Amino acid sequence: MIAKFSTAEDLMAHYAIVRARLHGPAPKVIIHASALPPKEVEPEPLSLPEEVKECVTTMACMEPHQVRINFEDVVTLVCNDLGYTRREIFADRKTMKLCFDRQLLWALAYNHCLHMSLPKIGRASGGRDHTTVLHGKKIGVTHPAYERINEMLNHLYAEKMKFNDDLIAKAEMEKEGV
Repeated sequence: MIAKFSTAEDLMAHYAIVRARLHGPAPKVIIHASALPPKEVEPEPLSLPEEVKECVTTMACMEPHQVRINFEDVVTLVCNDLGYTRREIFADRKTMKLCFDRQLLWALAYNHCLHMSLPKIGRASGGRDHTTVLHGKKIGVTHPAYERINEMLNHLYAEKMKFNDDLIAKAEMEKEGV
């Protein structure tokens, strides 16, 4: 059955609804990173950023096997270390340096975000394909900053585990005291 539309606007609205049903919502318009003015970035010392430290202190009490590094933790550490914003690292630009840095991000995310599959990492990275992430994780381990950021992520995981152990011990002590 062919639907009859009285105006072109009705037809366009119908096409938009069908397109959204098939492909999901339309992508948001993002300012291209090359349009942003370059900024001077001073290298930070080898410590965890405040945004990542906050996630340790706001974490709820979990079982030890549930403590994990989130994708946002990896993105925050990589962006702070390499001097990018989240928008810049996931932009569609394909300069060699940016692609290599993005591959570093994928290698770290693959190794630390064990709860995420390759397609999930790709979707979280601005809609990239899982094969792109697979290739990137192989190349990213050769990045000069890989060992440094990997060490920072291991340190973050240890802090989360310590904080979680403290919460569990505190809860057990309260339970015994009652």
